[in-house]
Amino acid sequence: MGYDEIVQLLESKIPDYSKSSELHLLQFHVHAYKFIAGKRHPMVVMLCKALFNLDQCMQGYAETMIERIASFNKKNFEQVIQVFGEIHVLMRASIVSDNKFIVSEPRKKKTDKNPELRSVINGLFYAAEVKTPQLFRYSNQRQSGFQITSQLSVENFDFLKINEKIVTSRVLTVRDYLVSAEEKFKAYTENDEYKNDFRLLFIVWDDYINEPISALVGPYSGLFTENSFHNESNFSIIDGVFIVRHQHQFYRMLQYGELVNSYTDVFQFVKEQFPAAFIQNPYGRKVPESILLNFGAINPNDVFYLAEYQTTDFVDWRSGIALSGLNSISQEYHQRVFNLFKDLVSERIERYINDIALFSNINLSKIMENLEQGSDNDVLLEKLKKTIFSVIRVQQHQVEDREKKNWESYNKKREMLNGHLKDLYHQKKKSELEHPCPCGGKDIYENCCFIKLSNYNYVSYSDSIG
Repeated sequence: MGYDEIVQLLESKIPDYSKSSELHLLQFHVHAYKFIAGKRHPMVVMLCKALFNLDQCMQGYAETMIERIASFNKKNFEQVIQVFGEIHVLMRASIVSDNKFIVSEPRKKKTDKNPELRSVINGLFYAAEVKTPQLFRYSNQRQSGFQITSQLSVENFDFLKINEKIVTSRVLTVRDYLVSAEEKFKAYTENDEYKNDFRLLFIVWDDYINEPISALVGPYSGLFTENSFHNESNFSIIDGVFIVRHQHQFYRMLQYGELVNSYTDVFQFVKEQFPAAFIQNPYGRKVPESILLNFGAINPNDVFYLAEYQTTDFVDWRSGIALSGLNSISQEYHQRVFNLFKDLVSERIERYINDIALFSNINLSKIMENLEQGSDNDVLLEKLKKTIFSVIRVQQHQVEDREKKNWESYNKKREMLNGHLKDLYHQKKKSELEHPCPCGGKDIYENCCFIKLSNYNYVSYSDSIG
């Protein structure tokens, strides 16, 4: 399909506002924005370009994806984001593949279970399963209390539940993804042609990738460690996991027409400053470096200075401080550590932006390494107390100096854009019915957007998700 054909197909499949009962995530972007601004929404342009490029490698892919996207009503908008996650990974796979070789949903028989794609890099064949968790509502609550990011013991969880407002971890989500991928790869490798392919899981997360990293390799109970809380399998058929910090870019573009961190396309895979994290499964085959490099991925241990790439046991969002290394001290001291945070953080640091990770991490293991040999846990706790005081000041400065200023800048731009679009909408709504439609289509206004937008009223740009 050509690019224009893909755009036309998308516009025909996404319901307009002629029927108040038909609601879809992309309604505003496909129909209302074009009427108001006189051009296609950047999200529509970027999506259709991505689908066009993928359709060159996999004929029929664009039509299949548009049908899937259109099938989800607005209530199920996060399923559209899951489709975006798949497109995001497949776009990168197509760019770095040998001779544009990429197969969507590879299988020998229609009844076979299969991963998302099969491709080849430098002669190395691999299969990939793509998972994009539903994080929109979770992102609005993760900073509301004491966020657990590892699978803590029942004793620790019960203690925290009594004393804190708990935000539970997404560890089980990651576990379920591994179980699902394992099942698909087992069926996939029954085919002799595929059995030697490297088998990879891609998880498209938001900016808080410490969460899935902790679920996989957190020393306390990580799924790829000897202490794994999941005893049924070590998932050896999965060679490694790529974690991509990108969901927030989709929501920024949909809600505000913007991208962060100097991204220029919502389906741009990674930037050097914000690499994907790759977690090698110690029980699987070693994934060649060339595959990692082509997907812009690094070992999280190589960026130890960035908190979001480190394992964490919990994040106390009153202070914006995460802690790792609980496993390095005896269980009897864990509750004293929790109480330290409870007693030392007297008031909550006000947060301004919830979709960009900004927190500090304190590693108990590192503190222990720097203590004199023979020091007991009481000395460790005293050192931790001083470190918490110090890091709270750092967090306060970062929030006020960086986060607040960014938030004010974003808000100013959004208010200006909202005001501009609202004025344009009310101005164009008064267009003469027999004049060309403001959307730029071939029909007159009376036969075009006058009908398509009959149940639409501009309230706010961000109301597209609502």
